[in-house]
Amino acid sequence: AFAALFEEIKLRYNVDPTGQRGYTPDGVEQSGALRELRQHIMMARPLPTGHPLETFQPLCYGPNLPIPHVPSLVPHAEELLACLDELTIETFEKVEQHLGFSYGTLAAKLVRRQSYLRAHMYPAADQVLASRILNGVNAIGGVTVDGIDVVDIMYNGQKLENVVRASPHPDMGYFTWLLASTVG
Repeated sequence: AFAALFEEIKLRYNVDPTGQRGYTPDGVEQSGALRELRQHIMMARPLPTGHPLETFQPLCYGPNLPIPHVPSLVPHAEELLACLDELTIETFEKVEQHLGFSYGTLAAKLVRRQSYLRAHMYPAADQVLASRILNGVNAIGGVTVDGIDVVDIMYNGQKLENVVRASPHPDMGYFTWLLASTVG
């Protein structure tokens, strides 16, 4: 529902200078060597009262922005983050057990940390103008990626060259869950 909002409405939620909360429009942030047509909205699990990171609020670790245009988005995101936090700790406890590590070697690093939900939205192109393959593209970390399909597209009346759906990139977190979309 948020992705379907008009851009001028979504831009009302592009207010956090840290980039930790709210909306980031297309073209502001890229994670790889090639151009991605993408935007995202970012939310976090609220910090429990007494959490040591509270001292950094409101500049960092602040509350999620309310989104009156999609009122269920923030509560659903916070609920999803709470479930994923539990699942992540259980997963790392199983990995510890499987590898013969002492209890808490990995899972303990996940306790009392901040969790984020970053929902990427990849809007459809108005028109694909050209399609080709780039070889030997250097991605972040010096990794060579061969055979990446790229296209030139028209998007909102602007020609974008060498666009990919998602370029190779590292995530900055300790652990990342990738959830499939339910929308084409």
